[in-house]
Order: sequence, then structure tokens, then C-alpha cells
Amino acid sequence: MPKIRRYFLLSILICLFWACQKQEIEPITENMNPVKIDESIPFRLLVKGKDRLDIRLNDSDFQQTARVYITSTQDTSELTVLTPQSLNRSLLTINIEHTFPQNEIDLLLEVRREYNDTIYQIPVLNYTHRYVNDIQSEQLIAFDDYLYEYDLSPDGSTFFYSIHPSDGISDARLYSYNLRTRENNLLEESFRGSDIRAISNHEYYYVTKYDGDKFLTSDSALLVRKNLLTKEEKRITEVSYGYGRFSRVVNDRILVARPYLSADLNCYHINTTNDELTEVSFDFFRMREPRIDHIWLGNTRVLPNSGLQEFDLAGEQDFNIIAYDDVKEQVQGTLYHFEDNGFFSFQKLVVYENGNIILEEPEKQRKSMSVVNGKNPAEKPIIIYQQFHDKSYGANDGFYWFSASNPSGQLLLSEPESKHNTFWIDDNHYINVTPNGLDLYTVPSNLDK
Repeated sequence: MPKIRRYFLLSILICLFWACQKQEIEPITENMNPVKIDESIPFRLLVKGKDRLDIRLNDSDFQQTARVYITSTQDTSELTVLTPQSLNRSLLTINIEHTFPQNEIDLLLEVRREYNDTIYQIPVLNYTHRYVNDIQSEQLIAFDDYLYEYDLSPDGSTFFYSIHPSDGISDARLYSYNLRTRENNLLEESFRGSDIRAISNHEYYYVTKYDGDKFLTSDSALLVRKNLLTKEEKRITEVSYGYGRFSRVVNDRILVARPYLSADLNCYHINTTNDELTEVSFDFFRMREPRIDHIWLGNTRVLPNSGLQEFDLAGEQDFNIIAYDDVKEQVQGTLYHFEDNGFFSFQKLVVYENGNIILEEPEKQRKSMSVVNGKNPAEKPIIIYQQFHDKSYGANDGFYWFSASNPSGQLLLSEPESKHNTFWIDDNHYINVTPNGLDLYTVPSNLDK
């Protein structure tokens, strides 16, 4: 009997030891780092190079960590781990450097919110990394501080720009860059103007709130003409101050808005050859300042005699003209409609010539579009920067070439950043102005125009 009791006690001890060991290697995991698959979290795929990909989340709450994996039925391999250096950023961008295969792969993005242990998993299925660089690019200027204003001379050879130091106190600097000789010249150390409008390679208008030592208040500002060869300045007239008040100089004329309280006739049409002012009444709130092909008020072209030309394009109400060639009577534009929340629009390219459609994209897509700006657009390839707003299209942002034989567009350059202001300087080159610098692009010679 005692012998049986000893064996019984020994078996109890063994069971207790086993239970303790089991609890140690398999702790209770309930409610600890729960995993939640959430495909609704907004993100964008931005191709930055052949072996470079950015994943950007438009949600400032994701501040803890982020991991990206390549997944398959056989294996899972980690690409990168991101721990943000600063909190409360509006964008979380994950930079990936990897030799991507040419075939489709599945990605898995894992992120955590601030003060939240939940792991959110975002599957990215059937991803194909595609980087295109058929357009040659070269940076001409790297801006060392904040780019404030700029303009291109009418012949496309001189780029005027002003730089404001980021301290918000120091004076702005005004430069001119010769696109043919690659010379960058400092024109003024203390530039007190805002808007710049190039008249030629050595003359420009600028807008300033200073009339001598007097600071103009309210909506008033002064339009001044500056000659770099003679160093002379000439006061032209008082104008309204703010964005959408001054067209570019097109065919020796410029349209400017008068101060609000001046008169019912709210604009001046100025002949730049002699600075003659003609009072006109236009809806200047619809002025498209960056355009250098013509002076535009919405979809209405301002004519040299101060008249207006309106376009009736197959009765389309939601049509945005992005380029017009008056020799061929070719109108390039986007047909669009806004989704219910009014934030994004669905667009497609349509080109008319003599009232007939010669090019039309097959369908509208959820995207934004901007054409390379300049004179005689019908003589140049139709190159448009497109930014797609669906995450499935996000990796294909860039410059596209459209033609009658290629109505869906052909990607020429993967370029994921959206702040682009582009201008033709001749039939084969255009410049691109971004907050970081000025870039020169050379289009392929085999594009039909």
C-alpha cells in the first residue's frame, strides 16, 4: 500500500511539472496584438526607380511601425521595416529598395496605429513593378530655399525665378537662368516683388506692394516694368494683388486685374510693346495664370482685340480645354465628371480638330491630368502628366504620350510626384518646375506628332 502511494504522488508531481512547462511555452495570447485585415486603408504605390518603390499611407495615425513582406504559398520574406522618426506627420511613406522580379508578386503591408497594439494587414495582390524612363531628364537647378515665383520668356530661352529663404525674414533673391547657355545669374539680392511676367530675355513686369517707401494696403499693388540692360524701372499702373490677377505675356500682351474698389471695368489689357492700357470688363476670377499658349478665362480665349472666343464642342458641358492651336483649330481637353463627394474627378482626353473628334480615350478614369504647356500644341506630341487616384493605378503615375493610333496613352516616364508645371521650350524639350528644382526633359525622337 505505501508503495502504491509513492507512485501516485510521483505521478502527480510529474503532471504538475508538465503543466507548468506547457504554460511557459504557450502563453495566453488572447487580446494581445490582434491582427485585423483591412483593405479599406488608403495607400498609394509610387514607383521611384527600377529597384525603388514607395508605399504612402494618407493617414497620420499610423505612427508606430510598418513592415512590408513578399508573400506566396511557399514562403514569406520581409522587405523592409519602418519606424517613423517623428510623430503627427500627415503622410507615412515606406521606402523600399529591392530587385523586383518581372512577374506578378503579392505584397503584405503591416502597420500599427499610435497607442494601439492591433496589427493592420493590407494585402497588395498581383503587383507588377514597372519603371519606365523613355524620356531623358536632367536637373538644371536645385533650389536651395523656397521657390516663390517664376516665369518663362516668350521665346522659351530664359527662366526667371525668385527664392525666399525659409526663415521668413531674409530678403528674397531674383535670378535668371539661360536655358541655352546654362548660365544662372543673380539679378537682385533684395527683391521686393511677387509675381514675375517675362516680356523678353531682358525685360519683365513684376508686382510689388511697395510704391517707393510707401506700402500699399488693402487689395492694391503696383505693376512695374524692369529693363535689365538699362537698369530702368517704369511704373505701369495699380493692380489687384493676389493669385489669378495676372496672365502670362502672350503675343506681346498681358491681362491684369484692377484693384477691387477702382471701377466697374475691372481689367487692363496691356500692349507690352508700348505699355498702352485698354480698360476691359472680364471675369478675371476665371483667369488661368500658368497658361502660355493663350490668355484664358476658363474655357474662353481672350483675343488680341480684347474680344472673347468661346468654344462649342459637341455640346459638352463638363469639358476642360487644356490646349488650343488656332492654325489647325485643334482643341485638346479633358471630359470629366466629379464623384459624389466632389473630391476626385473621372477624366479622359478628347481632341477635336475643325470640330471633329480625332482622338478620344476609351473611358474615363479616376485621375488628374495636366498637359505640357506651350505654343502650337498641334505641332508637338501630346504629352500629359497623369496622377491616378485608385490604389490599383497608383504605380503608373507619370508622363504619357497620346496619339490617334494610341488613344489609351503610352507611359514615357514614371514620375510619382504630383506637383508639376511643365512648359515647352522647343519641339523636343520641355522644362518641369517643382518645389525642389528645375528639370529639363528630352522627348524620344521617334514619337509621331
